Amino acid sequence: MKVPPAAITGLVMVVGGAVAYPGLKDTINEISNQAESSPPPVPELLGDLEHLSECSLTPTGSAIKHILLGQINPQDLFATYTAPGAKGSPACAADTCCIWKHIADELRDAMVGTAGRCNKLARGAVRLGFHDAGGWSRKTGPDGGADGSILLANECEERRENGGLEQICAQMRVWWDKYKGYGISMADLIQMGATVGAVVCPQGPRIRSFVGRKDNPNPAPKGNLPSPFATADSILSIR
Repeated sequence: MKVPPAAITGLVMVVGGAVAYPGLKDTINEISNQAESSPPPVPELLGDLEHLSECSLTPTGSAIKHILLGQINPQDLFATYTAPGAKGSPACAADTCCIWKHIADELRDAMVGTAGRCNKLARGAVRLGFHDAGGWSRKTGPDGGADGSILLANECEERRENGGLEQICAQMRVWWDKYKGYGISMADLIQMGATVGAVVCPQGPRIRSFVGRKDNPNPAPKGNLPSPFATADSILSIR
């Protein structure tokens, strides 16, 4: 879908970690200024959400549709959840959210430093989620997107744009080996890591999380991730 101001904010947050690149701070400021001064674009749905009627959507599908359309808050400020059982228990196996509660708790513990602030692992997880999802474009076919290929196809190690992600990629593979027997996907694990990494940082949002992504062992098309040297206009033109 076309990049709305909220997505631009997310992009600024992710790119902001690479402050070592000359001129990047100016580019981030220009993107922020454009987001504030430009009228919001008309939201555009893709895939099944573009064609299915409201009555044919599941409650989750309907929620995602209306979040993308800006009609539902992507944050949930009030809901709480308690896992009904331990990992591997019948009660936990019967509840899709249960294993993800255990995973999210472990990720949180790893991503918060001794001072109570998010650490390098948390920041790497946010960037990893963006790099996996950002490998898709409507111009380059069906592969790419939040499908786990950054790890399943070894893009983390083999593509230059993923430099600096080695630590979080290695740790994510440790978590994957630990939890894949519970039926989760690598794609969901990467995005859950990005969510937890954002939430545990100071003033982090309470992000609604959805699971159900399918893994793809095929590498994402090359050239869809924005370069840290790209201009603000070229970043905002990505589709």
